[in-house]
Amino acid sequence: MGGFGPTAYIERERRRRKKEYQRLKRYIAYLKEAHYLERVKEGEQTLYRLTSKGQFELLRLAFLLHMQEERSKPWNGKSHLIVFDIPEEKRIYRDFFRKLLKASGFRMLQFSVWMTRHNPHPSIDGLIKHLKLTPYFEIVEINCNACSIRLQKLIR
Repeated sequence: MGGFGPTAYIERERRRRKKEYQRLKRYIAYLKEAHYLERVKEGEQTLYRLTSKGQFELLRLAFLLHMQEERSKPWNGKSHLIVFDIPEEKRIYRDFFRKLLKASGFRMLQFSVWMTRHNPHPSIDGLIKHLKLTPYFEIVEINCNACSIRLQKLIR
């Protein structure tokens, strides 16, 4: 009767779990190789912990997903202005934020002044805090009913 009955079901389930376990091992190996995870021994247990690079990547992806979700919501008439003044010695972070904001649908008013109709909080706060850039950022919520027509067109 091959393929029917409880024995066949148990065998299929065992194979499915084995494949899932192998896939998980490959994912963990990739994350370790990319330096997103590190193995730590705590007592008798071996655990995996996110590295700083892994935490950063997780926060970056959370921000992108948050902004994607925010874009699907109707506009509440408020805009968000992000102003940053990151020092020259941290230029890599400045360039990173410009690319990230552009990819997230923000509009550039000046190189370090960006605007969007969508609320970037709380996900951008975690990213800024993780990179220790809090002193260089200001995020302001603006009621855009009083904005100029040119500015309203720019952020739509």
